[in-house]
This record gives sequence, C-alpha cells and structure tokens, in this order.
Amino acid sequence: MPDITFITQIERESANGTTAVLKDYTVYTTPARDEIALFLKLVKRSAELVDTAITVDNNTPLTMTEWTFNLAGGGWYYASLYGFPFWAAGTYDENNCVYYLDNGRYYRCLIDGVSAIPTDTDFWEDITDDPTVIEEMDNTNVAVNFTHNFTTYDAEIPVGDELESLADQIIDGVPKDWEDTTLALLGLALLNGAWVKHYRVKNQQGQRIVDFINQRYPSRI
Repeated sequence: MPDITFITQIERESANGTTAVLKDYTVYTTPARDEIALFLKLVKRSAELVDTAITVDNNTPLTMTEWTFNLAGGGWYYASLYGFPFWAAGTYDENNCVYYLDNGRYYRCLIDGVSAIPTDTDFWEDITDDPTVIEEMDNTNVAVNFTHNFTTYDAEIPVGDELESLADQIIDGVPKDWEDTTLALLGLALLNGAWVKHYRVKNQQGQRIVDFINQRYPSRI
C-alpha cells in the first residue's frame, strides 16, 4: 500500500476542559478513504517522554474522520494512525495485514502464499485486540504514519485572566498595575512560544512551556 501522510489536529476543546476532538484532515487519493480501515492509537506525551494512553473509539474504521477523547492536560498528543487494506481474493505473504469486511476484524497473515480467507486460523491471526502489533513486523502492507498534535487549552485560562484584567484597565483608562501588565504580556509570550515550538516540531520543549505555565502561573510566577 502507498504511504499516506496523515494530517490531524486537536480542536473543539470543551469549555470545562474535559474533552476535545482529534480531526483527520488527510487528503486521501490512492487509496481513497473508503478503501481502507483506519485505526488510531493516541497518547499524551510528557516533557519526560512518558506516554499515557488515551482511549478512543475505533468501532467505525470505514468512515471515522474524527475522534472525541478525554483530555489529559495541555500540550503534546502523539497519534499513530494505521490504514489497513480490505481483504480481497488473492495471495498474501507473511505479515501482510487486512481488514475483513465480513466480520469487521483485523488479521495478520502467518506464512507466505496464502489465499485462504482471514477466518482460517491455519493461515491467519486475529489481531483485532491490538492492531498496533504491526509496528514490530516486517513486510506489512499497512500504511502507518504518526502525527504530533498540540493544545494549550488549560494554560490559556490563567493567562487569559491576566489579559482580560489588563484589557479592562486599558479601556477604562485606569492606572495600570505594572506587575499585572508584565504577567499578562509574559504569559502571552509563553503561550506563543509553546505554539512556535510545536510548529517547529520541538514538541518536547513546547510541553515544558505548557507545564511551566500550569505550575507557576496560578502563583503569579
């Protein structure tokens, strides 16, 4: 299967900061979106490169273009996407993998030269419980790619409070509290810096900035 450059983005964070959506913006050509089964593995990655698994719904792999998930803090979310071809009559070699439309399950071929249907356990292994095992295999025909995703929803709250206060002072024409002004502008610089790190694929450093804001900003640094 040709490589697919997956494109995803976190959006629609809930007002209470509990959920968000990972949206698939990939432009599918060959194969088309309706010619593959898409499986997502999502983790929250810390500045120390520790991954925390995020539960997502992979029950509609033929049509899914967005996944709602529970947020586990702001910053870096690492997505692994797998595009499985549908099984079709033909010959498959060891570690070739397919999605079987007849029962909605994923399978791995056990030996070379197999023409049996995927439910034949002499020749196929059911990997539905963990399709990500293909990462450890050679000769797989699955399109695999990874995306770095970012959100600063939680860090924006304390910084936004400072900016709102500064804006009120400005439009009301009252004397400015220069400590508040400094904090507001510093927070804005930190947020922008976190996003610049993300855009430059320096997500570990971006996560450090988000952590700094969340740890220090409520106490006014």
